[in-house]
Amino acid sequence: MTAQEFPKIGQYIDFKDRDHYWQVGLVLAKNGHSIKIRNEGWPQKYDEIITIADDSSTFKCSKIQPFRSIVRGYTGQKKSPGSR
Repeated sequence: MTAQEFPKIGQYIDFKDRDHYWQVGLVLAKNGHSIKIRNEGWPQKYDEIITIADDSSTFKCSKIQPFRSIVRGYTGQKKSPGSR
């Protein structure tokens, strides 16, 4: 998988956050060898930048994976504050 194919801006992915927990995130931007991710359900101040390695023929990053490959049970629906 090349860096041009994955991840794409606007795509949901599974990613390992700064506390080493797998979360669902939305890819906000790509810049060279880094991507900016919004942790689903968290404010903008918790956005994360993850560095990826790319030798133009392969994609390597242990902190991001395709959507639902690690995080289970996520439906893609945003929860309202009163839905507990």
